[in-house]
Amino acid sequence: MDISLLGRVSLRVDERDVPLTPKARVVVSALAIDKSLTTGQMIEWISATSDLEADPEAVHEHVRNLRAAIRSVAPESENLIPRNAKTTYRFDEHAATIHIDVERFEQLAEQARQARPRDLALFVRLSREAMAVWGPGYRGLYGGEPLAGLVGPKVDEHQKRLRGLFRMVRLGCLEAELELGRHRDVLPELQAMVNGPDLDQTVVYLLMLALHRDGRSEEALTELERARDRVMEYGGAVDRRLKTLFQDIKRDNPVLDLPLTTAPVAIARPLRGALMTEEQPTPPVQPFPHIDHVELMQTGANAKAVKNNFEISGTGATIYSADEMKFTDGAADSP
Repeated sequence: MDISLLGRVSLRVDERDVPLTPKARVVVSALAIDKSLTTGQMIEWISATSDLEADPEAVHEHVRNLRAAIRSVAPESENLIPRNAKTTYRFDEHAATIHIDVERFEQLAEQARQARPRDLALFVRLSREAMAVWGPGYRGLYGGEPLAGLVGPKVDEHQKRLRGLFRMVRLGCLEAELELGRHRDVLPELQAMVNGPDLDQTVVYLLMLALHRDGRSEEALTELERARDRVMEYGGAVDRRLKTLFQDIKRDNPVLDLPLTTAPVAIARPLRGALMTEEQPTPPVQPFPHIDHVELMQTGANAKAVKNNFEISGTGATIYSADEMKFTDGAADSP
C-alpha cells in the first residue's frame, strides 16, 4: 500500500489507485500521520482539517466508506483498516506493507544529514533522492504543497514542517555542490529559483557565488542589485552576507575561488618536539579539524588562512590564537 501526502493525498493498493472522496482523504491523512487514533482523536482530526461532520457516527461512516473504496479496487485488502476495532482506527501493517512518501523523504533527509561530515558527494546524492520523493513536479524552495486540498491548523502545522525541511535539504544540497566545484551544473537551478515568486536571499548568495566561480563576476554583482530592488519593494533590507559577498567579488578575493574539497588539507600529527604538518592531495574532508599550522586552508565562502595570516569575511572560522585555530561548521549562520 502506498500513501502520498506530498501533494494531493492519494492511496494505492496493489498498484491500483483507490478513489478517494474529500472525507476519505482526511481519514487517510489522519491514519498516515498519527498511525492509531481513538474515535475522539479522529473527531478532533476531522474537525481541525475540514468542515465535515465530526461526531462518532460520522467517523464510523467515513471509515466504512474508505474500506468500501479500498474493496472496490482490491477486494482482498478490505481489512487494511481492521473491522473489530470499535474505538481505535489504524492501518493494519500485518495486512500489507505500508509505504508513506513523507516517511521516505524524512528518512533520506536524515541519512543525508548523517553522511555530510564524511562524504559530501553521498550527501548530495541522498539529498537529491529525498527531494525526488516529492515527485517530478517538485518546485521552488519549498517543494510544493503537502496535504493539498486540506485546511486547518493541523494541516498548516504539517505543511510548515515539511516545506521547511525541504528548504533545508535543497539549500544544503546546493551549497554542497558548490563545495564540490559543481557551480556550472547548479547555475540553471539557482537561476530558476531566484526568478521564482519567492525571493530567498540565501539562494541569491549561492547564485552570486556560482556565477563568480564560473567567471561571470559582473553578472553576480548584478544579481545583488536585482535582489536589493525586490527586497526594497517589501520594505526589507539586504542581508549582511550578500553585502560582504558583493565586496569580496569586487575585490576578486581569492577566498571565493576554490571549493573546499579541491584545496589541499593539512593533516596535523601529534609529534614530540617541533610541530610538523603533512599535506595530502584531496583527502576525505573532516567536519571539525583542529589544525596547528597550515600552508593553505580553505574553509568555504567565508574564511581562509594563508600561513600565519588570516582573512575572515564571515563566520566560517574562529581563531583562538596565532598558533592554533578551530574551524567550525557554521551551518546556522552560513548560506
